Amino acid sequence: ERQASHYVFLWITKLTGQKDFSTISCCPITDESSVYNNYFTIDRIIHQFCDRCERSWIEKIAAEASDAGSNIITPAMWKKYESEMARNNDATGIIFGIVCGSIILILTLIVLGPWIKGCLCPTLSFRKFYRKAREVKIDKVFPEELFLDQSRITTQRKMAEGAFGTIWKGSFRRSNGLNYEIAIKTIKVDEDTSREKDKELIDLLKREGVKMRGLDHKHVLSLKGIVEIDNNFCLVFKWMEHGSLNLYVKKNRNSLTLELLINFCRDIADGMEYLAGNNLIHRDLAARNCLLDDKMRVKVADFGLSRSHAQGGHFSKRNSILRNLPIPVKWMSPESLKFHFYDERSDVWSFGIVIWEIFSYGAVPFPKAPTEPSIFLQYIEKGNRPKKPQDMPENVHAIMKKCLDEDKWKRKNFNGIKTDFQSLLAEMSPPEGSNSTDGATPIPPVRNISMSSSSASWRPPTRRIDSVVTIGDGDFTEPPPPYSSLHSGYV
Repeated sequence: ERQASHYVFLWITKLTGQKDFSTISCCPITDESSVYNNYFTIDRIIHQFCDRCERSWIEKIAAEASDAGSNIITPAMWKKYESEMARNNDATGIIFGIVCGSIILILTLIVLGPWIKGCLCPTLSFRKFYRKAREVKIDKVFPEELFLDQSRITTQRKMAEGAFGTIWKGSFRRSNGLNYEIAIKTIKVDEDTSREKDKELIDLLKREGVKMRGLDHKHVLSLKGIVEIDNNFCLVFKWMEHGSLNLYVKKNRNSLTLELLINFCRDIADGMEYLAGNNLIHRDLAARNCLLDDKMRVKVADFGLSRSHAQGGHFSKRNSILRNLPIPVKWMSPESLKFHFYDERSDVWSFGIVIWEIFSYGAVPFPKAPTEPSIFLQYIEKGNRPKKPQDMPENVHAIMKKCLDEDKWKRKNFNGIKTDFQSLLAEMSPPEGSNSTDGATPIPPVRNISMSSSSASWRPPTRRIDSVVTIGDGDFTEPPPPYSSLHSGYV
């Protein structure tokens, strides 16, 4: 019993972490003899000491002693549960280490957070920038030179109207007295809509302007200015004489040349290469969003859904207005439909559909395919692609098929696609005085496309304008087709 009291004393000192109990008023244990004389029985240890320590495993010893018909804790019992106590102490140390480590990690993130955010997470800074752009006043977002004097702008007539947006044709009077044809894009104010919805629409239009303000390329629509008309925020572009590309090829299908159609494709690839080089993903590339100026140059337009690649490829419709928009399913790549992921190669897929639109004279792709995204994805994954238009040469069809490869990494980038179309144009127009194409097979004229002597050497149409000069870039000359985009809305 004296030996047992020794083990019990060791047990209690390990539980409490101290050997001298004389300073603890609530516990009369002072040494081994006091344990032996007063606190050796199970009841006394549990009720007078161990309950205060809340060691639940001592009850296991008590239960074992009771099962053995004893009221005494023996050295054997202590030996058996000594290892269990050690494991519990180890677990306590591990938990303590985890807690301390977590605290250190949190403090480290707080201290290094700004550096991590700036160096490793550019997405966060871009999101903050665009969120800030929506919240601050427009004079804080756009440079001063983009602000136009409202008194110099005259709106002439409404050209197109969508669910949320409106396109007006107008003119801008410069200080030299000359008038410039412009297109004015604004939101459609509806008395039935809430003020909050109008604010969201204005925010979307401002975001489009923010994305366009630094773009400067001959095949990309550029922002010429901003203005507030009747307290309504507006974007100003150059007026595009021939309107949207899909309407133009539909209306003029009997007078188009093969060279002109390939030029259209080359222009779009050139503009998209510029956007990709500036880390901008279009995400809504379609013939309806490509415009023709008075020199028959294509301008890639409508950046309402565009996104900086530095923001990341993923896209979710968090804005309530965006959630109500139909998505251009038949122009979307498989990875965009499946994972909501966009990058340059997803725009390349859309460009493949644009090639088909151009050579099918503005027809709607996949006319009999389902429009529900998940079902259309299954349709695409089965290998279904737009059929080769009757007037599309095999050379062009080969480029289109490459753009529509299900494996995004097998698609060329826009630089390679532009080079392919430039090569086709070079084959069609050999150097002057040369009677051969150096072994290259020339592209034959396509059926039903005029290749008369008057159009063999194509010249852009001219027009006489009295006291009217054009500046930058603009929008539709006539109402768009049923799926045309007006920034944040679709007709």
